[in-house]
Amino acid sequence: MGRNKKKHKPRLQSIYSTTKRGVTEISLSFDPQSGAVDFDAVMTNIYSEATFDRSKGKKVVYRVPILDRAYFEINDALEKNFDIVFAIDTNTRKIREFSISVSGVIQCQKVFAIDPIAIAKRYWQFFTPFCMEFTEVKSKPENLAWMMLIDYLTSPSKHMLKKRIGLIVDSDLGNLNQYNLRISPIY
Repeated sequence: MGRNKKKHKPRLQSIYSTTKRGVTEISLSFDPQSGAVDFDAVMTNIYSEATFDRSKGKKVVYRVPILDRAYFEINDALEKNFDIVFAIDTNTRKIREFSISVSGVIQCQKVFAIDPIAIAKRYWQFFTPFCMEFTEVKSKPENLAWMMLIDYLTSPSKHMLKKRIGLIVDSDLGNLNQYNLRISPIY
């Protein structure tokens, strides 16, 4: 008997970017071997995105900012553009009279492992470096957790200043471009 697989709605995978200067035309190339998309013009604010349509509007499944080369596939976009990726999620509940927010953090980093026939392959290693708890946060608890994680990662003792760090979040998506462009404060 086969397992009941949930059917996914058709996804639309896209790559978005903005030219750094005014242009009259844009050329791009696609490398089928690597899956990379390259532009002939200098681009800014490049990201790969997958969406699907639903009754209340477009649902963003993922949006990956691109630092180097653009990729449609999320795994390629993450692996080729980031050295370490952190995923963070916050849930808030009322316990007795207090609003308690708990944030979980998962760290993903590339490592090499030897398979059974002695071939080194690159894998993602996952672990939980820490969790956070906040009480009675008046504004956005999720954004406070992002800020605390970024503060932790940029402390001099973490030796991550030269690494390309990605942060996976699942809230406040409408403001992410403003945050990434450093136009709006996170918290």
